[in-house]
Amino acid sequence: MAENTDLIKIIAKAERFCAYQERSKKQVISKLATFGLITSQQDKIIAHLQQNRFLDESRFVESYIHGKSTLKGWGPAKIKQGLRGHAVSEEEISKALALYLPDQNLASLEKLVQKKLQQLVNEEDSYQKKAKVVRYALSKGYALEAILKVYG
Repeated sequence: MAENTDLIKIIAKAERFCAYQERSKKQVISKLATFGLITSQQDKIIAHLQQNRFLDESRFVESYIHGKSTLKGWGPAKIKQGLRGHAVSEEEISKALALYLPDQNLASLEKLVQKKLQQLVNEEDSYQKKAKVVRYALSKGYALEAILKVYG
């Protein structure tokens, strides 16, 4: 009986964990592992969370893309890599990136390049300035073609 009440408490904690912000299945599994649950118990809790819509991969992906692209200024490549780190399926990643990023991609890249150029206002060597801007944009996850299109 005590084991059953412990499981109910853990389910409540998992619900609060997922309600606070969108979570990936990998994050929830990691959290459940801290409670010392075996895999079958974890699977039951995850199924419960998915049935009650506390855990939804497509909502997580949408939230992740929105946060990383608008708040952090990440490009598609870096976002894709981050989602892979959360064990999101390639199909879901491709579908979501095509849906949420195409229209704002170049605009956010232009803003990023302008911000970096303002930081490099004292840089005299134009070759080094361009190299720094390109490296910075690449590190943010933008494709070289897009960078050269914006800052050619």
